[in-house]
Amino acid sequence: MTTLQTVLLFVSGYLVSRLLLRARSHERFVAWLVRRCAGHVSRIVLGLMLGAFALSTMAPNALVVLALLPVVGQLRAGAGDDAPDRYATLLAMALVYGANIGGVGSLLGSPANLYLLLNLGIFDIAGRESLHFVSWLAFGMPLAIGFLIACWLLLRLVERRAMREVVPARIEAPIVDALARSARRVGLAFLVFWGVFIALTMVGQLGSTRLWLSKAGGYTLSLTAADVVALVALLLLILKLFVPRRGAALLGLRDLVRDVPLRGVLLGIGVLVLLIVIAKSGLIGVLEGWLPALIPDGVGPLTTATLLSLVTIFATEVLSNTTTATLLFPVAVIVARRVGADPLLLMLGVSLASTCAFMTPLATPVNALAIAGIGRVSITVFMRVGLVTNALGGVLIGLWVSGPAAWVLR
Repeated sequence: MTTLQTVLLFVSGYLVSRLLLRARSHERFVAWLVRRCAGHVSRIVLGLMLGAFALSTMAPNALVVLALLPVVGQLRAGAGDDAPDRYATLLAMALVYGANIGGVGSLLGSPANLYLLLNLGIFDIAGRESLHFVSWLAFGMPLAIGFLIACWLLLRLVERRAMREVVPARIEAPIVDALARSARRVGLAFLVFWGVFIALTMVGQLGSTRLWLSKAGGYTLSLTAADVVALVALLLLILKLFVPRRGAALLGLRDLVRDVPLRGVLLGIGVLVLLIVIAKSGLIGVLEGWLPALIPDGVGPLTTATLLSLVTIFATEVLSNTTTATLLFPVAVIVARRVGADPLLLMLGVSLASTCAFMTPLATPVNALAIAGIGRVSITVFMRVGLVTNALGGVLIGLWVSGPAAWVLR
């Protein structure tokens, strides 16, 4: 897939996800999962993790958490006011783990993934064209599924008593109205189109002939037949969503920005400007002269990737994921030169790790929203379990970017 096709997929996925959220499809999905848990806390936690995970593979994880908080509130209220704080804590951890790990599995799942793609271009990293939606699914989804299962097993191990309890799991699913039926049709059309598009692109059956080529300012801009197909599909999607037919439109402009953290968007833009300055100012050369003293000789790429992932995760707990990624992307480039590793893989490890911090509310917007929105969460338990989860995630990401991800992106 070309860069333009990836951007169009991002935009299309975001529009469809906003429609599904407006139609409350996520509430029906999670309600369907929870109703099959028969009140067993262990199964409820797994169902909530799976629901948040699945939704976060196609929608920004912070928006998924905001959308699922009413569902979690119903679960919490259904257990009664005398339910222990441990139950609320388990629900918070399930929501955080599912949403954050879902952002690892798909390129569409977290703004941090798009942030990585932008930084690969800023630092002019070789091989960045191999990182696209399909390749991300190939290495990201197995990692995410394995990590999700490991987290659930960890919760069953360290919270054995709470996970064995049975509580009332009363949850009301919204009725299926006209908007819900339209959202279902649009979502299905989106999946079918992009599934067929990606398959035909991968096997070379969709036109890759350049229709337009321009070189300016050191950059090459081109447009292929496949790009035109994707552009037309996006245009048809926009017409379907925003042009009123037999009543109101499926989406309004306000729906696109509802619950979006605008301060975070502005901060991200400012950070990108800072990174461009760092990349173009020669500061990397200065840092490169300092770091060798901090990196022992003989350290291999696998050890480096694992250590960098662990540093990223634990730094994210106090600095937030955007700040940590901003600081460590240049470091990853320098360290890669020092140890003979691929900078693309180390930057990928930093990006994945920055979304997998599970200890504190400061780490990611997902953590803060879940803890504040659910209430009665034991921060002590949350941090204690998160410490183990962080260590597990750092090791898994380090191993994965050095092995399967390297093989996929080769």
